[in-house]
Amino acid sequence: MTINSKDKRDVYYFMSKQNNYRARSIYKLKQIDEKYKIFQSIKNVKHNVIDLCAAPGSWSQYLSELHGKSIDRIIAVDLQDMVPIENVKIYKADITDSAFINEVSKYNVDVIICDGAPDVTGYSDIDLYAQIDLLKACLTIINKINLNILIKNRLDMNKNSVTLVNTFVTKIFRNKFTKYVVRHFRKYFKDVFLTKPRASRANSTECFMVCRGICKEKYMSIIKEEDSLYNKTTDNLLDNMENSDFIDKVMDILTETIDFTDDFEEIEVDICGYGEPDPDYYVEEVVKGENYKNSKPIDAPYNDVLKQKRNQ
Repeated sequence: MTINSKDKRDVYYFMSKQNNYRARSIYKLKQIDEKYKIFQSIKNVKHNVIDLCAAPGSWSQYLSELHGKSIDRIIAVDLQDMVPIENVKIYKADITDSAFINEVSKYNVDVIICDGAPDVTGYSDIDLYAQIDLLKACLTIINKINLNILIKNRLDMNKNSVTLVNTFVTKIFRNKFTKYVVRHFRKYFKDVFLTKPRASRANSTECFMVCRGICKEKYMSIIKEEDSLYNKTTDNLLDNMENSDFIDKVMDILTETIDFTDDFEEIEVDICGYGEPDPDYYVEEVVKGENYKNSKPIDAPYNDVLKQKRNQ
C-alpha cells in the first residue's frame, strides 16, 4: 500500500490505528449505534449479541467496550481465525452450516449484527445471488433462535422474560434487488430501513439495513397453522414443538423465498453519507498513541494465494 493510497488519507483509517482497532469499519457501527441506539439497555436489561462474519473483529471490539454496561453476552462467528477479544466468545464456523445454526440457536439472543460480504467474482448476477444468499442465512439463524426461545418459554410470548431477536443490522450493497430484500425483511420486522453512516465510503454502494421490532405474531400464526395440519389440538402443540420434523416444517415456511414482483411501497433511505467526500488529512498530522500496536491478521484469506506464488 503506497503512501498516497486512499486508505492512507482516510481519517477513519488513522483513527482506527491510533485507537488500536482492527479495522475502520468499527466507526460505521458506532455511528449507527449513536443514531439509532441499537445497544441501549431498556429497563436495565442487557443485550445478548451475535456478530456474524466478524473477522477481523472490529465490530466485536466495539461490543466488548460496551460489555457490562448495556451488553451481557457477545458471540463472534467467522470462517477465518480471529485474535481473541476480551469478553467475546469466538466460533470458527460457516453461518450457513446447519450444525452451527443448531448450536448458536441455543442462546437467548436479542441483537444480531453482520458486516459480512461475499467474495466478489466480477460476475454481477453471481455476486448479487451470493449477497442475497448471505442475508437469507442470517434470517434463518434469526428464525431458528426465535423458535427455540418460544419452545423454552412454552410458547408464552406474554411472559416478561421472553425476548426474541428484536434487532438486526447488516451490510447490504444497493442493487436492482435491494427493494425486494427490504420488503422481504419487513415480513419479519416492523421497522426496516436503509442507512449509510459517514464512515462508509461515499463512492461505495455499501449501506446498512436496520431491522427492529420482530413480528411475534408471524411466528405464532405459522406454528398454530402448521399444527392444525397435523390434526392436533392446542394441548398437543408443545409435543409437536419438541419434534424435529415439525420444527423443520415450520422453518421451511418461515424461510420463504423472496418475492421479486413490483407491487411495493417506496423505500425510505437515510441519505446521510451519500454524495459527501471521504474525510481526510495529511499523514504528518497523525501521531501514533503510546499504546499503539500494529497487529497483522491471522489466517488471512489471501495466505493460500501467497503460498502458491512462492512455490511457483
